[in-house]
Amino acid sequence: MYKIRQIKYTSSSVSIQVYKIENRKRAIVRHIGTARTQQEQSDLLVLAHDFIEKASKQLYYLKHPIK
Repeated sequence: MYKIRQIKYTSSSVSIQVYKIENRKRAIVRHIGTARTQQEQSDLLVLAHDFIEKASKQLYYLKHPIK
């Protein structure tokens, strides 16, 4: 099962990554990108959800995140 990870940095930027758990460790599947604004962050989250849906046929309750 793929999950989305958001890493906040001190320079007010956020990194979006898709990962899965393997052998009790986090394995990064894909780095989606780094956002500096709230709009960029929501766009990258949509891309991450689309990547997960295409890669694993995994569905979400909310298709796209609420702003």
